[in-house]
Amino acid sequence: MARLTTAIVLVMVAAACGKPAPVDPADPYLTEIAKFREAREAVLKTDTGWLTIAGLFFLAVAITCAVYVITDFLFHRTWASLFTALVGAAFLVLWYGLPLAAAIQDSRRGSRRAR
Repeated sequence: MARLTTAIVLVMVAAACGKPAPVDPADPYLTEIAKFREAREAVLKTDTGWLTIAGLFFLAVAITCAVYVITDFLFHRTWASLFTALVGAAFLVLWYGLPLAAAIQDSRRGSRRAR
């Protein structure tokens, strides 16, 4: 019984993960929703999207913690802390600061065009 339930759940999850049904071009409402979703997805997947910046921030924190654990094992705690702080600062500038600065610059360009 448990295997049957598991199989049904897996089939339902696999069916839900499929691509959405194609939009009927005759219905303007559904066409507008499809256009909005495509545009929103394109914005979220850019290098300056908030989703990318947030993901890179948490990835940098995880890598920095791993660097600390490894360097603490290899070197004295003081040197490990210093090196980890440098690595964390590099991640902060390269993975968080630069995309955020580009996003701010893009938003300023957009507001200038709107004028």
